Amino acid sequence: MHKLGLRGRKFFLTPVCLVPNGRAHLGHVAGPLLKMDVLRRHLLRAGAEVKMVSVSDVHESHVLIKAYVEGSTPATVANRFSAQIAQDLAALGIEYDDLINPLDREWAGTYDKVNRDFLNGIIRSGNAAVRSEPLPILAETGGAPAPEGAWRPGVGDPIVSGWLKGRCPYCEQPLVGFFCESCGGHFSPSQMQNPATAYFPGTLRFEDRTSLFLDLRKGAPAILEHLEKAQVRRDFIEIAKRYLDANGSSIRLTVPSPWGIPFEHPEVSKGQVIFSYSALLIGCHFVAGERYRQLTGSELNPLARESDVTCVLSFGIDNTVPFLVGAVGCALGQEMYKPMDHFLVNYFYDLDGSKFSTSRGHVIWAGDIVTLGGAEVDLVRAYLCLRNPEFGRLTFRADEFLQFHNELGARMAAVTNEALRTAASATAWDPGVMRYLEVELGLQTDFLTPATFDLAGAFSCVERWLQRTPALHVTADAAAAWLYGFALLAWPILPKAAQRVWTALGLPGTPSLEQTERGFVKPESGNGTYRTLTRAELNACLPASLRR
Repeated sequence: MHKLGLRGRKFFLTPVCLVPNGRAHLGHVAGPLLKMDVLRRHLLRAGAEVKMVSVSDVHESHVLIKAYVEGSTPATVANRFSAQIAQDLAALGIEYDDLINPLDREWAGTYDKVNRDFLNGIIRSGNAAVRSEPLPILAETGGAPAPEGAWRPGVGDPIVSGWLKGRCPYCEQPLVGFFCESCGGHFSPSQMQNPATAYFPGTLRFEDRTSLFLDLRKGAPAILEHLEKAQVRRDFIEIAKRYLDANGSSIRLTVPSPWGIPFEHPEVSKGQVIFSYSALLIGCHFVAGERYRQLTGSELNPLARESDVTCVLSFGIDNTVPFLVGAVGCALGQEMYKPMDHFLVNYFYDLDGSKFSTSRGHVIWAGDIVTLGGAEVDLVRAYLCLRNPEFGRLTFRADEFLQFHNELGARMAAVTNEALRTAASATAWDPGVMRYLEVELGLQTDFLTPATFDLAGAFSCVERWLQRTPALHVTADAAAAWLYGFALLAWPILPKAAQRVWTALGLPGTPSLEQTERGFVKPESGNGTYRTLTRAELNACLPASLRR
């Protein structure tokens, strides 16, 4: 198995930054987050040096909106939900080396400096331009004023980002902001169909205002060339290409808002901040890279131009243009940082047939399915790998999950406990089983390589291993080898089960390919069970419309 090892390779994994206007839900987990923890464990298993760090997207407009709706301050909202997001993800075994809140005193200065320096680098390189565009302006308004500490647009203010609603000019679906969650489209406010205020009554007029835009001199071909080099999936490249065909290599870099990192320029309309869906979007990951540098003692940010660290970022379809055009274009437009090496992508994840929605209460919070619903962490992870939206829109179905949870849990407990009893007298790992294991690990490695990433495929390797137990438990040595293989194959997806078996085999640390070279260790005793989940228990974490 030496050829599957990655000793000496360095990886920086940085999942998409969640907006702290609410908790993390299973749509976030099944989409861009669980896959990164699975990749992290796979790389560690192979002996690579890996750190996973991300940042809370505190200056996204919906933080400001949430503060207005609940009568609070945006900092209060961001701090509260940043902490809750970290708790939700930890409850499902998604382990970051750090998840930074840039409003914390420790990080506020670095966050501000890294992002300002990055944007100024684009300007110095001649890849930014000031442009005038028609923006929707609040002409008249009604509704409640913002409570003390909160903010909402007043008469004469631009209505942009999450304050603006309408329909997508590409697919005509309803939306808020500049990005369509249905088709991944990105457009200017003046292109939106039926624009209107989103959170209070008001009428709009359009006025010309100036903002800063990316104006990449190398043009769209440079962006597309990097997407090909990064082996981005063709279906997502097409979304980026549609935008580039319509707009060229230009995307907004600043936006009117009182909440964010202020940007001042004599030719830019006043009251603007660095846009959270282009320069600030990728800038947050450069900040995460500074934390990587601290954790590893490296002299370089992993995203520095001369870095040899492989950098991987995950996101969902609604962020396709911001990352594949905005983030890549901005990185190509300055000299300090390199563009991301690989992107892991996904479509949307539904809950029993309709989109996860915080505003409608149609949601399962990530931590609640374990703490309130009583589900086993491993079995939630396994289901989300099997039913994940990597290649198309998929849905979490409560009844299907319940059946899957109880059947897989009972099956895993039965076969691993039987194998541990059989393996008690083992003196070596059966060579035939070990050869089969090398084939299965090679296949799972292909499924967990960024260019061919497939969570359901990776889980299928565990399923096959479980299905082969009658053939692979014939002798004590075979059972010991089967258990060893189960721990290795299951570790990225089912870490608790894998660790239990690994420890029962008397092996040190966490499941690792390097143990194959160290040799056989006589198994110890072990036993494990998974609880049977009832629908009444699961109801505790389900939205009211799905309880029965």
